[in-house]
Amino acid sequence: MQDHREFKNPPIKEAIIDIQVSAPKLNVEHLKLVEEMEGKGFSDCKPIFSQEFKFKSENGKLVSDGDLERALLGFRFDDEDEGYVAQFRLNGFTFSKIGDYKGWDEFREKAIEAWASYRNVVGDPKFTRLAVRFINILVLPKGEGGNVDLDQYLVNSPKVPNGLPDILTNFFSKVDVRVDDPGCIAVVTQAPAQEPQSSANVPVALDIDVYRSKLGEYTEREAWEFLEKLRGIKNRAFLGSITEKTMELIDQ
Repeated sequence: MQDHREFKNPPIKEAIIDIQVSAPKLNVEHLKLVEEMEGKGFSDCKPIFSQEFKFKSENGKLVSDGDLERALLGFRFDDEDEGYVAQFRLNGFTFSKIGDYKGWDEFREKAIEAWASYRNVVGDPKFTRLAVRFINILVLPKGEGGNVDLDQYLVNSPKVPNGLPDILTNFFSKVDVRVDDPGCIAVVTQAPAQEPQSSANVPVALDIDVYRSKLGEYTEREAWEFLEKLRGIKNRAFLGSITEKTMELIDQ
């Protein structure tokens, strides 16, 4: 199976690298690297909170035990000009690119640059989960009658039961696939995209999340090398999910 192909107009809406760690002695306030991240183009900083509802049992029923509790989990840094977002949290690091994706090499290098700031604070963390996720929006042209024949564009398109009209108003498909080499899970989700439709097109989301959560003792270098392997699996999942007609559509 081919695991890489360049397209003139890749349909990537958001690209994500997620690195979860265990760093129990980390002080969350030390992650507020406003000046350092401003020097890297991230001009906006916002807190990230975890939220927790507590319940108690009264007369055999669960009832709320007070107000919603919030705890500071980390900070989000936005580069609004370039569309990059970095999250520094107690439990990990997430880096994403929203829109105008210019290729893996540039995305990875920007992620490594932001990771260096996080890494300087957390020290030598234990890696607990590594993931690469790409959310694609396929803009599919409508045919006669104002509908899209998804069989022409998706390898695993939704099927209407025999005896019912072949007119879909909604669908959702999700498969979790174990990939023994390199040892990961690929989650492929297909559904109508939350994007405005036009009279000529229908947007479909193809969301591919590839991760590994049982890592052992990975070094920092090994973690980034494994992310490269996850990206290769993501590419295979993408190319294996779309037809040649879709490839021609996004290569125009």
